[in-house]
Parts: sequence; structure tokens; C-alpha cells
Amino acid sequence: MTFVIDLRWRKHHRPVGTGWDYRPKGIKPSSAVIHTTNGNRGSSFEAEADYLEASSGVGAHYLVGQRGQIAEILPPIYRAWHAGAAKDDWINSRSIGIECHHAVGEAWTHEQRAALAWLCQRLMADWSIVLGAIETHRFVALPAGRKPDPSDWTDRSFYDWRAALIAPVQPAGTYPVALELKVAWQSSGGLWHPSQFAPGYALTPFFRHPDGHQYQLFERSGARFTPQGTIEWLFTEEVERLKQWWRTHP
Repeated sequence: MTFVIDLRWRKHHRPVGTGWDYRPKGIKPSSAVIHTTNGNRGSSFEAEADYLEASSGVGAHYLVGQRGQIAEILPPIYRAWHAGAAKDDWINSRSIGIECHHAVGEAWTHEQRAALAWLCQRLMADWSIVLGAIETHRFVALPAGRKPDPSDWTDRSFYDWRAALIAPVQPAGTYPVALELKVAWQSSGGLWHPSQFAPGYALTPFFRHPDGHQYQLFERSGARFTPQGTIEWLFTEEVERLKQWWRTHP
């Protein structure tokens, strides 16, 4: 599915202080907050974009529509007033605000979620945003419980959708990732780059080596599970040595 970013609405052409201003010097966006507009049912995408552009009190960087439309309201180099009081990693200075055109009680469309996924993948690549830094407004808002959005999207469904942003296609002959590693990946907030660790598959199963440790090996890395329950990451020569051992001791 092909998506296009519409540039007709340009909030940074309006005066500073009308829902946007400048990020502090040296601060680049490192997270994203997913919102819903929660306006009236039947409102148009264009009307919601007009509001975000013209509002003097709030802003957003992007608006994603129910038919897969994407409008860039404010380039991410600028600070949008979208999160309000929030956890430190998602304050306005550090985050990109993404509004989804959605009224309370409406069903989400496949096109909208696909467009949102495409946009988030692009922002992850452009700004080095890790998976765990893409969050719901309700999770980041302070005090807890202040915001419900994105509405009609449960936490479980949202995090399944988020995990799929980097889910690889599992090639034939590969193995599922050990549960312990999946847990470590999730608890890290996705801080390991997917080029080093693919959360969907591995080149070997979870196996025990004569040295007393357990291992699982990937394309460019490997994980050692120590008897103490810790996980150590392996690269280059040690991984190649263990791959050779595995080939002769499957």
C-alpha cells in the first residue's frame, strides 16, 4: 500500500506560540505519541487538519485519516504543543505528536492503522526512534488517567500493532526467539537495534553448550544465558565459533 504525505497544512507559517514553537537547542525528537482527535462523528479529515493548523492552543506534527491520508501539519524539527504534562521521555520537547482522525465509538479502519504504521516506520528511520518510544497518549500523560486516547484501541491491541512495526518475516529453517529474550527485548523498550537482534526469529534454537551456558544465535549476534540468569550479548568471532560448533552438534 502506497501512502503520500500531504503538505497543504503548514502550521510553522503561523506565528510562533500558536500551538507550536522551537525545540530547545540540541534536542531532537526521540519519541512519538499517538493521539486521537476525539471530535464529532462525521467530521472531515480536512476540517480536522484545518483545526490543527489554525489552533492557537494546540498542535500536532501529523494527522492520519481513516482512508489512509497523512498530513504533515508541522515538520518534526519544530515543537508541537500536543502532549501536555507528560513523562519525561515524551514531553513536547522530545516527542513527535501524531493525531489520528477518530471519534469515540468509531471502528478503526485497516487503512488508517496501515498508514500510521508506515508513518511510524519512516519516523523511526529518520530520527532513530526505538520501538518502545512509540507510545499512547494515555500512557505518557500525567497525572495517570488524565487522557484516554487513542480511543477505542486497547493497550493489548496497540502493543501488538507496535511490535509488528519491526516484525521480520521468518525465513524457512529458522527458529523462534527464546521467550527469555523476548521478555528482555520488551523490557528494554526496543533499545537493541533490529539489525543486531531480530525479535521474530533466530538461526539456532535455544541450546546448551558444553561450557555450561545456553545460547541462541542470530545473523550478526548471539545471546549467552548464564547460570545466574543474566543475558550477555555476543558478536563477531565468538558468534562464528559457536555457529561452527552448532553445525557439527545440532
